[in-house]
Amino acid sequence: MIISALKSNDPKDQRSPIHPDTINTLTDLGVEIYFEHDIGNGINTSNSIFEKMGLKGASREDCLKKSDLIISNQPLKISEIEQMKSGACLIGMVNPFANQELIQACAKHKINLVSMEFIPRITRAQKWMS
Repeated sequence: MIISALKSNDPKDQRSPIHPDTINTLTDLGVEIYFEHDIGNGINTSNSIFEKMGLKGASREDCLKKSDLIISNQPLKISEIEQMKSGACLIGMVNPFANQELIQACAKHKINLVSMEFIPRITRAQKWMS
């Protein structure tokens, strides 16, 4: 399985969907993990830190094309959904009520979609919140 983390397409959004403190949880599963180059700039984390932890840097396009699971802080563009592998999964902030075109594109291209907006805001779920 290949997991990729994408940086935000909004220059004002400095969050990263991955953090060095939690990488081992994923690498311990034995999966390949890619990250979009410079994903850690907003959290003062260089590409080399992620690479030392066993992750592989790649372009956004490469991440989209080769991944089975993509995590993102922002909704993807329709053109990016079209680049994903059929059967892949996208987890992230989707804004589903205002983004029907994205949902339809995911359905058309057989992309499984998990909207983080629907994670309950309760104490037990706080570790999953953005």
